[in-house]
Amino acid sequence: MKTIDGMNYRNWQKRNSNRFFSFSKKEQKQLREKGYYNIGWVNVRKSWQLLNNNVVSMFDIRLQKGDLTGAIDVSVLESQKVKTLACESINNLMVLKEDLDKKINQTLSKYPLL
Repeated sequence: MKTIDGMNYRNWQKRNSNRFFSFSKKEQKQLREKGYYNIGWVNVRKSWQLLNNNVVSMFDIRLQKGDLTGAIDVSVLESQKVKTLACESINNLMVLKEDLDKKINQTLSKYPLL
C-alpha cells in the first residue's frame, strides 16, 4: 500500500475532509473554486496544500482580537526564534568551512601545484 509522509490515501482524505469542514460554507466554496477536490492521490495532495494556505498565524489572530500587545509579543518571539536559527546555521556553515579548508590543505600538500 502506498504511503506518503507516513499516511495512506484514506488517511490523507480524512485529514483533508476534517480540515475542509472546519471552514465556513463561504470559505469551502472558495476552496472548491480554487481546485479543492478530495479524490485521487494527486488531487488529495493538491487539496492539502490549498487547505494549508488558509492557515492564519497567531499574529493575525491576536490582531483580529484587538490584542496589539499580544501580537507584538508573538512577533518578538518569532523574530528571536529566527535569530537563533540563523546563528545556528552560521555556526554550522563555519564548521563545514573549516572542515573543507582542512581537506583542501591536505590535498594540496599531497599534490603540490606545478
